[in-house]
Order: sequence, then structure tokens, then C-alpha cells
Amino acid sequence: EEKYRLVAENISDVVWILNVTKGRFTYISPSIQKLRGLAQEEAMNQKLENLLLSKVFDAMSKRITESISHFENSDEPRSFLDVIKQPTKSGDFVWVEISTRFQKNSNGEIEVFGVSRNVNERKAAEKMLKESQLLLQSVVNSTSDMIWSSDAKTLEILTFNDAFKTYAFENLGVDLKPGMTQKEILPTKEMQEQWIAL
Repeated sequence: EEKYRLVAENISDVVWILNVTKGRFTYISPSIQKLRGLAQEEAMNQKLENLLLSKVFDAMSKRITESISHFENSDEPRSFLDVIKQPTKSGDFVWVEISTRFQKNSNGEIEVFGVSRNVNERKAAEKMLKESQLLLQSVVNSTSDMIWSSDAKTLEILTFNDAFKTYAFENLGVDLKPGMTQKEILPTKEMQEQWIAL
């Protein structure tokens, strides 16, 4: 146990144990200071509802209740991975990925063993990627040229712009959707062969 504690206290991820039976934390690693600006003792004494936004707290409370029932009636291990916003001591918020699993301690009490990780940079990158994709889609849709992409093996339509969708509907009578094949889009064999040759 001492070896595990030594590891937990020297990694950037926050390792914690919540005693569900007693409704309080029995351990939180020192890295909570870097994650949320709280000292170990401060974090240990926080009420559960102060750890999360109200909507997240309600969802997590429901999850815990359901998981306890499953844990008590099944030998199958069950773990969860969530990404949520948590408040910091300064009043800001941090995106956190939380990995959890249920276990019983030596007294037979139910605990949640968790590992929390700061994923602010990942969420920022995801946001930038989404914004770039929206911008690209906006540019693609602004042209009257027909633009599309298809799977190299199956030739199924993957993406298309508004111009191509409009053409397919007005000239071919097809309501274009991702995943459609050339046979579903093009009415004649000649047109299908031309499509394959592109």
C-alpha cells in the first residue's frame, strides 16, 4: 500500500478514493493542488455537490446509485470514463477526464476509486478542429461547383457540399445522404461507370 501511495503522490494525475457508504473522500493525492488549486485537506473536506456543476452532480449521483446496485449484484467489473468541467478554487473551470471503478475496502464498504486528469489542452484542440471544420464546410458550401468525397474501396459518398446535394435532388431525384453508393445515386449503368472512372 505504501508503494502505491508513493506513486500516487508523485504523478500529475489526481488519484482519489470516495467512500460511498460514508459519503466522503478517504484519499486525494497532492496533485489536486495543481488541478483545482486546492490543498489536500481542503479537497478532502469539500462536499460532493461543490465538486461539480449542478447538472453534472445530478447525473453523477444517478450514475453512482445505479452503479452501486450493479456492483452489489454482479461479479462483473465495471468502470467509467467521463469528461466534465470542474470548478477551481479561483472560480474558473477546468476540463477533467475522470476514470472510475467501484471496489470494496477491508471493512466491506463500497468505494469509488478514481483518477482525474487535466484535459484542457485536448478540449481546446478539439474546439479549434471543430471550428476549422465548420469554416472549411462553409467555404465548400459557398461555391457553385459540386464537391464531394467518396470511399476509395466501396465508393460510398462520405461528404458533399450543398451544390452537389441540390444537383442530385433536382436532376436525379435523389435525396443525397452519406453512405449512399453510386448505384443508389446514378440511374444508368453508363453514369455509374463514369463515376467509377473518376
